Amino acid sequence: MSRRTTISSDIPMFSEGLLHSITSSYTKNLKMGISSINSIHRAISMSRVYGGLGLLYYDRLESDLDKILQVDINTTRTETRGTVKERSIKLALEMSARGIKEKDIIVICSQNNVDETIGISEFSKLLNHKEDEKFRPVNIADPKRTVAFILPTQGTTDFPKLVCVSHDNIRLQCLIFIEIFPDLINVLSFFPLSWYFHLVIICVCLEFVVTLIIPRPFNERNGCKIIQDFNVECIIIGTDYAIRLFHGSAAKDFNLNCLKSVLIGLNSTLKHDMFSLKQSMPKVMFVSSYFLVETGCIAATKTIDYNSIIAERPMTVGSVTLNCKVKIIDVKTKEICPPRKYGEIYYTGDGLMLGYFKDPEKTLQSREKGYFRTGDIGMFDELGWLYVLGRFEDMIEFDEWSLSPMDIEEVILRHPAVKDAVVVGNAKEVVALVKKYPDAKFEESDLTRHIGESLPSKYWPSRIILQDHFPRTTVGSVRRKKIREDLLQVTVRYSSSMSVVSELATITKK
Repeated sequence: MSRRTTISSDIPMFSEGLLHSITSSYTKNLKMGISSINSIHRAISMSRVYGGLGLLYYDRLESDLDKILQVDINTTRTETRGTVKERSIKLALEMSARGIKEKDIIVICSQNNVDETIGISEFSKLLNHKEDEKFRPVNIADPKRTVAFILPTQGTTDFPKLVCVSHDNIRLQCLIFIEIFPDLINVLSFFPLSWYFHLVIICVCLEFVVTLIIPRPFNERNGCKIIQDFNVECIIIGTDYAIRLFHGSAAKDFNLNCLKSVLIGLNSTLKHDMFSLKQSMPKVMFVSSYFLVETGCIAATKTIDYNSIIAERPMTVGSVTLNCKVKIIDVKTKEICPPRKYGEIYYTGDGLMLGYFKDPEKTLQSREKGYFRTGDIGMFDELGWLYVLGRFEDMIEFDEWSLSPMDIEEVILRHPAVKDAVVVGNAKEVVALVKKYPDAKFEESDLTRHIGESLPSKYWPSRIILQDHFPRTTVGSVRRKKIREDLLQVTVRYSSSMSVVSELATITKK
């Protein structure tokens, strides 16, 4: 039986049924001759009978006991599904004996290793047992509204927030992940446990018969060697790490023919980067996705669609995923945008967070008429494929027009001496921070001429600054807010209004 058949037969499982069939309101609009997108949604009918993640994984680990579930490269330690289950039960019993009970919060602080999986699989198994042979995980009566994990946001725009996600949320993300990669055998993730998708990957490996490869801290040679030695077929990695991995000499020193697909980016990837990656590894599918901790995966390009879609739409983050509604709202008029018009991305669905931990006010501020305001600018094309331009607060606003930093960064990165670039600005100036290749000869006048040949004068940076490195989060995202504050002295304040979260910026040049 194929992986796809297995998953399809397993789909009815949770939620109260946000919607009851796979639909696309845009497709319906096309048939009616309507040219604008009202919203796009896809859904599957589900029932809530699985009893929570603990009970689900306990039952799933009964099968394929000798199958390798995870390999820790740091310690060369290998664990089967059977040993993971055995250790999970022992840990659950020990935690229960120490007085840990339902609704207690357990914090994991560790580098990636095989023990992190044990923690995830046992947290719902702390009740209703007297002895080992009679052990049975507690049945979660309402997995849709019960907190399973509290996860941090990336902190690219502000201090990290703590997000409460339900059992149903994680279960849905696992189904979405398998829909993206239907024939998954093993997966290598270069992200920490605190990163949302890495947690989902662990849960995928518990629920489905997939092997997780846990790497050493990232460097190019180690990464390539792991892919070769363990015949890795799928890796999850940030765009910057992917470029380092496949552009360097290490990729030529190892046999990477086993690699089939790479999930890249943390929301949006520059066209220059995508082209470079495909040029370096032409047989590998570089799959884009768009997700937030607050929403789960909103859109993704599935591997089965890759060859037919990516040639015509190389910069799409994909189509809308399961059990959600997405619409694009004009930031000024608050009207729904037609195809190919950019606006703010609004989301609602089964992937929506329960709320920010102990912060109901901020939870209310993030929502408008039942939708979560992502703070990202995007658009749908005529067929419903989603494109993400970037964060709304990263846009450079002038009196009568606005500018996306990515438009300038794309051009700068085409200069042969430039390794990386970040652009920030305000109504008074646009600043380009440039990191050059170590041995490259770099002249600012040469880069200025290069930009002038490709962009109109209103896009030209007023300052170009050579930089050795950019401030980044733990998963590699550039902290643009930090750069703006350092260079432009930007202060952003948010209103407490539930219906309108206005951004009031006081921008003064140092």
